[in-house]
Amino acid sequence: MPYCPQCGVEYIESTEECSDCQMRIKPLTTKGDNCIYCKTVNIPDAEYCWKCGSNRQNVDFDKGIVDVKGEVLECRQCLANSAPGSEFCSHCGYLFTGARSCTNHPETMTDNLCLICRRPVCRKCSKMVNEKIICNDDNNYHFVGNWSIVMVEHDRESLNAALKALEERKIVAVIKDQTDTVQSFIPGQYILLVPIISIKEAEKVLIEEKILYENVCTDCGYEFNGNPNRCPECGEEFAF
Repeated sequence: MPYCPQCGVEYIESTEECSDCQMRIKPLTTKGDNCIYCKTVNIPDAEYCWKCGSNRQNVDFDKGIVDVKGEVLECRQCLANSAPGSEFCSHCGYLFTGARSCTNHPETMTDNLCLICRRPVCRKCSKMVNEKIICNDDNNYHFVGNWSIVMVEHDRESLNAALKALEERKIVAVIKDQTDTVQSFIPGQYILLVPIISIKEAEKVLIEEKILYENVCTDCGYEFNGNPNRCPECGEEFAF
């Protein structure tokens, strides 16, 4: 019998949803569904590899498994493989389409963009985090390989609603035990991960679904979205 690509639980072939992690299971094929970077088999319509987070867009799967030495783009900066036609390397942020003016310093040309906000950034307004270009404005995120942490909870069940909401918007996401990632700074037991390049979109979805909140009242602890100057629960005004 096959195994769930997210949590590894064995399931019957006719099953539509994993009984353990509730991931929607679709039939896997052997025609062109291998990740061009890590060779992991993915569901046919996945935009990103569920294992390593690689961008799988623009790959002509009708041609079968992509020849890593031929059609894919090899990044000059990190040597990772990207799909044909990619604008940038989804592993480090190198621009395949040529240098652009830095967003913050128009007089400076750069070959890199921030993987979080996708803005061209020079060395003055960005840094390398785990060999990935991240702008100074987005350096508050935590990463696990090519994945970014969206939520942290003490039990897996509390993350299932977020996982389902993201899958419905075709944003690939995985739930991991924090012990698998060796990230001691994480205060919870389970983490929800999405590919780094889709973290902003994932946050927007979870905020719309009222699963994730933009603000937390420092006085009563109430979580809310909207006006950050006053807590809608206790009325506390925030000084900036």
